[in-house]
Amino acid sequence: MEPVIRRVVTARVVNPADIDDLVQDCLERLLVARERLAPEAILPYAVVTARNLVSSHAKSAMRHAAAAPRILDASQPDRPEEVVLAGEARRAMTAALAQLSSSERRDILAYYNGVPALAGDAQ
Repeated sequence: MEPVIRRVVTARVVNPADIDDLVQDCLERLLVARERLAPEAILPYAVVTARNLVSSHAKSAMRHAAAAPRILDASQPDRPEEVVLAGEARRAMTAALAQLSSSERRDILAYYNGVPALAGDAQ
């Protein structure tokens, strides 16, 4: 039974890990339903179950891919001390830039933003 199920799944799925998972899931469902199936219905049941599992897996993957850009990555939230330090650095930079002339400020910002041509280079 397993080779038939594997062929059905392999014909529709590319990732080997997904193939193994889907075949195992299909075999598990087949073992649960085997007692209530007639002997001649076991193979067709296995094929239909494998197709349905592949279809469900593909739909789930598409939903996950569509929702992925909307999911916030909360793996490492900002620590409070990092937020405070970043705010202090921003205020210090703003105060320092305010003390410069407009051409000096433009040159420094161009340097840190990666702009190659500065106002002083034209002289």
